[in-house]
Amino acid sequence: MGKELKKRDQIDQKYKWNIEDMFSDESQIDTELSDAMELMEKFKSYEGRVTESAATLAQALKDNDEIWQKVEKVYVYARMRRDEDNSVSKYQAMTDKCNYVMAQVSAAESFF
Repeated sequence: MGKELKKRDQIDQKYKWNIEDMFSDESQIDTELSDAMELMEKFKSYEGRVTESAATLAQALKDNDEIWQKVEKVYVYARMRRDEDNSVSKYQAMTDKCNYVMAQVSAAESFF
């Protein structure tokens, strides 16, 4: 017979990721996503002028990285939390929200 699959609370802490290092307070998540959306709106100002100069392109690349670092950090957190227990609707919703924000950012940056 096979071994019984343990629940997460039955597994020794040393075998679990320390996801709290990413966000010690989940209230920061909405702030990160809101910040990313604000940066995305500002990023739209690059449309039609990204190649004006090397400095403009460099700043656009930097701003793009900042947006995606915020979104991806939340996405990784949400996915890892969801993967801990797929029955927790809070993290399913958080992952869905991240997917929505990523779609919005991708659409807004499609010119890039």
